[in-house]
Amino acid sequence: MTRNKRKRHQGAAWPVCTTPAKKARGTADDMSVRSATQTFPHENPLCRTEPGSYKPGKASIRDTLLPSADDWSFRVNVISSTSNLSDDIFKKAVQGLVKICLPEGILEELGIDLLAQYMRQENAPEENITRMRSVSSSEMIICISRMLAGYLDTPEKIKSVLLSVIESSTALQTEAGTKVFRDVMSSLKSQPSTADIKSNLSRISNVLRQDNDYDKEVEEMIVDAEEPNANNVPRPPRTNRNVSVNKRVSSSWRWDFEAKNTSAEAIKDAFKRPSDLFAYHALPLAKDLLTAHATRMDVRRKVQDMLDETPDSVYRGWVDSFIRLQDGDETMLVRIPPEPEIYKRTAVTPAPVIGQGQSTNVLPSRRNRKKHAVATQLQETYVLDDENVKREGHATTLNRPAIDRQVTEQQALGSTLIAASPSALAVQRTIYDILSSTPVVDLLWGRSSFIRVARADIVLKIEEQLQHRISAHSIKTSTHDGKVKIVYQEMLRARLLGKCGLIVGKTEKRIRLRMEHDLQPWVVAHPAGFPELLAEPFLFTSMLPLLTPVLDILCATSTSMTTANIPHVEEGILAALSSRGVDKYSIYGNSSKPLAGQIRGILSDPKLSATGKRPCLEKLVRNIAYFHRGSFPELKTSKLVKSWKRTSGLEW
Repeated sequence: MTRNKRKRHQGAAWPVCTTPAKKARGTADDMSVRSATQTFPHENPLCRTEPGSYKPGKASIRDTLLPSADDWSFRVNVISSTSNLSDDIFKKAVQGLVKICLPEGILEELGIDLLAQYMRQENAPEENITRMRSVSSSEMIICISRMLAGYLDTPEKIKSVLLSVIESSTALQTEAGTKVFRDVMSSLKSQPSTADIKSNLSRISNVLRQDNDYDKEVEEMIVDAEEPNANNVPRPPRTNRNVSVNKRVSSSWRWDFEAKNTSAEAIKDAFKRPSDLFAYHALPLAKDLLTAHATRMDVRRKVQDMLDETPDSVYRGWVDSFIRLQDGDETMLVRIPPEPEIYKRTAVTPAPVIGQGQSTNVLPSRRNRKKHAVATQLQETYVLDDENVKREGHATTLNRPAIDRQVTEQQALGSTLIAASPSALAVQRTIYDILSSTPVVDLLWGRSSFIRVARADIVLKIEEQLQHRISAHSIKTSTHDGKVKIVYQEMLRARLLGKCGLIVGKTEKRIRLRMEHDLQPWVVAHPAGFPELLAEPFLFTSMLPLLTPVLDILCATSTSMTTANIPHVEEGILAALSSRGVDKYSIYGNSSKPLAGQIRGILSDPKLSATGKRPCLEKLVRNIAYFHRGSFPELKTSKLVKSWKRTSGLEW
């Protein structure tokens, strides 16, 4: 069969090789018999590298022999042939096409290197370019991983990709790195015993500690990758109380859990140890403490720092919550909704729910009563043994209905924990928030659920109860900039109806908070009609809103609140509060943000003027002063405290 020679013109669709190759023209059968398995000098079969097969350092794609348009067409014709092709030939042809689409070095050539070129054109410092390369490499790995995840729909594919990455990385890394990756690869290829796992992890950890060039997160990746399958390898008991072990946040981000998926398998996959539950709750708090441009690495390290600062005595509470979650108590995943001013946020408080009843959707228990008794005893011991928690205020309890007596006691318990350490507060604050975040709604409607109740009936009952207590048809309220506005009951009814939309279990708490936000001004305007609420903190924080006695103690009245002075103001307020025993990580009110984040949010709010920021900050620090009354003795003579004492009948 004759072969025709064809000279390739320079305008080919694909870059021309420096050494043109001769191509044969013939039938499809002939082309398939011809070496479709041929690889070009610059090609390597995909994911088939052997250790030491090539050295680190990739040449630019412009410096290698690039495929031509004929290379592409030939392979397309091969895989399009109607003849019976062997699997090996077909696979080799596809591999060649993929290599043409994704040649070695393309990520650097068209990504990082190209960006570096543009930065040099803008006269960027070399230090910035180096930083860009570091950040871009990490972000590129994350981006490619997400793109690749769409193809990994079976365990076999996931295992294949892991093995391919490890094999390729082994050839590029140092001797220590090669040993690490080989250990991981061996563990993936076999089903080791529990003893082998512990031995292997110990050996790998020693190698990593000797090699300071490796990031510490590789160890976490290895731990997650080598976790045995629950169906094949016996799992260690979850009741391990050695809380000093595994206090490490997983780099797999499995704890970034979608709470809508509460199946037993999903919870089991997402929460494999107590630190996962801690990270799940701490995630929004960590984001609030960092800037909006913080990377995933920064966020995870912040969560790790928070976990490292948690004492073992406090961490036992997380262990207990983790056990309850594994037993099917889904309330351990409950996050508190944000405050009314930031409804659109989805971040929530970092705290496990302790002291709350069992979920209505409890999975079959896998533990005996004795272990539950141990968990309960641990929880009670943890709460009662905290010597740093001091009861302050709230010693006086007004007459409340007998049905609310237990709720009042729980609320008082929650308020005494505000002065505790941030970690202790994180475990206990949900008791206070859940039970007292909507006291007005609870009084006028009750603590029963809104679900399956017509919204008109809800608003009607609340309005009737309100009219029964006060005769006024309107109230006057002051805005942060000093303006006075009148709110009529008709306006209140419209607001309540508008906010009481479609009610389902996951939105009821948010709706109650919104309604609470509209109802509290009526209580502040007519406190005599609500004797049950005179001890509530919102009464103190909301009366005389244009006075700023608490903020004046923490921040001089002459201090500028301009944008340029925000860091100075924030630092000054936090330092003044710290001197009075208030930690910047504390959480007050219905907000999901820590104290530092709340202050920063007010100071940086573009909707507030420089003068309007002081009343907003005052409302925040009043809440703090209320729970730390012993730390603010100078307020006893202020007009605010005198008015509050006359209204509530309580002492400062």
